[in-house]
Amino acid sequence: MLVVQLLSFTPWLAVPAAAALILAFLGRSRWRQAAAVVLVVCHVFWLFPLDTARPAAAAGRPAVQLKVMNLNSEFGQADAREIVRLVRDNGVALLAIQEHTQGLQDQLSAAGLDLLLPNRISEPTNDAGGSAVYSRHPMELVGVVPNTPFRMPTVRVTAESGGAVAMLEVTSVHVLPPVDVRVAQWRSDLAAVGRVAERPGNRLLIGDFNATYDHAEFREILTRGAGSDGEAAGLVDVGAASGSRLVPTWPM
Repeated sequence: MLVVQLLSFTPWLAVPAAAALILAFLGRSRWRQAAAVVLVVCHVFWLFPLDTARPAAAAGRPAVQLKVMNLNSEFGQADAREIVRLVRDNGVALLAIQEHTQGLQDQLSAAGLDLLLPNRISEPTNDAGGSAVYSRHPMELVGVVPNTPFRMPTVRVTAESGGAVAMLEVTSVHVLPPVDVRVAQWRSDLAAVGRVAERPGNRLLIGDFNATYDHAEFREILTRGAGSDGEAAGLVDVGAASGSRLVPTWPM
């Protein structure tokens, strides 16, 4: 259990690795300098994997750009006005919320979110299990990830831009955190999300994975994607692909 949690700090090993490199070059030992260089190079390759490039759009198919935003509201305590401001200022077309409550939903409506993102599929609760997806484009609920403590809905969005129309299935992910004795359920949740990734079509998994690229269970999801034709097409971790591996995502 502790190992699973400590893995999320792997990117920050860059700090002691860099310190070791500096100290090695302040000294006169060639082998220590060489060892420090190898250590830093290996860590750089782990921080910025070579296989995380953004996939090219399929030839002959319309491409629709969709700006998305995700938020774990921490039991509905998020600032509704700030959420609406971020959506407005950044031109967000789809917003997924975990730990969604009725109180937060009412506050978001009062702050004007329904005017920006008029389509909503939500199931608010009084605990951490609630969820909501807001969209500028039409959408419909197509399913829920089974056998998970937190609700993880999948919606089908019909997005249109510049005359092009595209279908996208979006799953709002909320995996149980790997703390206490819940590591087995954490692994089960991630495996369930991975099975969703295997379905063909344009797909976005967005949310609170309670995991990072450093967890093998998370990387396994990336390998299980399928293209619109049903053939294997690995998913892309946006954090790794954008070079944001040092930005904290879990734990906060």
